[in-house]
Amino acid sequence: MRNIKAARLHPSLYSTAKYVMEKYRTDIHHCEQVMANAFEIAKLALPEANFSDEPELNPDWQRLGMAALLHDIGHFVADKGHHKHSFYLIQHAEELRHLNTDLIQDVALLSWCHRKHAKRTWLDERFLGNVALFQLSAILRVADGLDRSHTGRVSVRGGHQQGETFVLEVQGLRKSEYEALMDRKADAWNLAFHQSLEVRILTTI
Repeated sequence: MRNIKAARLHPSLYSTAKYVMEKYRTDIHHCEQVMANAFEIAKLALPEANFSDEPELNPDWQRLGMAALLHDIGHFVADKGHHKHSFYLIQHAEELRHLNTDLIQDVALLSWCHRKHAKRTWLDERFLGNVALFQLSAILRVADGLDRSHTGRVSVRGGHQQGETFVLEVQGLRKSEYEALMDRKADAWNLAFHQSLEVRILTTI
């Protein structure tokens, strides 16, 4: 399991998110792993976003990190449709009301869109044309799919552009998890980035 400090979400945001996760009995280890992998993917896929210099102060970094931590709190209400419950709870949680309103709305939206098959209409209907936020959604979906097992076994090892394809290199991903990832989570990547996604599984020597 990657140390949460390496993920570098601002300490005040992390402590707030952790309190909410504990309140709603969320799998904290899974959400921390999703956040760590989401940050790694973001740095690789969005090099122009300037995540390298004090990333914890970057608004998009904050949105992605908070959404990764809070995307599953809706399980507290019900497993079925939990993404919708997460959306509602994030918008109305008393513990989050001191945060920036735009931040909370974006985190709620990213959490809502972390599951179900992605649609091209999302960009206009849900993200109101905000391509950058739609890209964060695509990243979150992949990061969540990488830890489908909730074991923290899968890590992002690298990534690069190869023609019209983004190649994401990971370690520890099993075949069944790979198939579920590509079938249920990777579909937003093409819509958000206008390129295909290849997940390359590295073998351990």
